[in-house]
Amino acid sequence: MRTTVDLDDALIARAKRLALKDGRTLSAIVNGALAAYLKGRKDASKDEPFELIVRGKAGGRFPTPADMAAAEEDEDVDALRIVRGKRSAAP
Repeated sequence: MRTTVDLDDALIARAKRLALKDGRTLSAIVNGALAAYLKGRKDASKDEPFELIVRGKAGGRFPTPADMAAAEEDEDVDALRIVRGKRSAAP
């Protein structure tokens, strides 16, 4: 199919040099470049949707604010290496 498009002068010069170097026509270079671009766009749209897991397991119940606070407290205790146990009254 024959069509007319406006291309950047520097871009078309590079395409012509590539065509000459590869022994191909300018049309073959443009066709190949456009096909590769369109294939890349199609492949990018095929990405699977993902599920963002905030805490817990996928499909599990959503944690309550109390659950999250308890988990954060447990993480803080572990990080600070605080020994849990009964507190004895100070004399």
